[in-house]
Amino acid sequence: MSNAAFVILIVVGSVLLIAGLVLSWRRASVRQAAAPGRRQGAVQEESTASPASEAIEDLVNERLAGIPGLSETRVDFATAPDGSLEIRVGEERYTAVDQIRDPRIRQAVEDAVAAFNK
Repeated sequence: MSNAAFVILIVVGSVLLIAGLVLSWRRASVRQAAAPGRRQGAVQEESTASPASEAIEDLVNERLAGIPGLSETRVDFATAPDGSLEIRVGEERYTAVDQIRDPRIRQAVEDAVAAFNK
């Protein structure tokens, strides 16, 4: 392999690595900016779930931000110890969407899943 090709591979790899770090940092800073301080119904700490679950979680929280009385509520999708999906609304934890007590939150989750699947 020529020196020029080797340098190009190093530069491209470095750019991809930096882009991944910037995107990771941006997502963390956006979440932090969206949830300053402790809010009513706020999830205490962000948990990790699959990328699809995280994308749906973002859609749900965007929808909740536009609903009067729920704009301060955050929903967090997490992976439960057994590997299943866990939905956290404030301090409440659910293993299925139909278990969510507030019908407006339940509908926001259902709408977000439908939008994600389009």
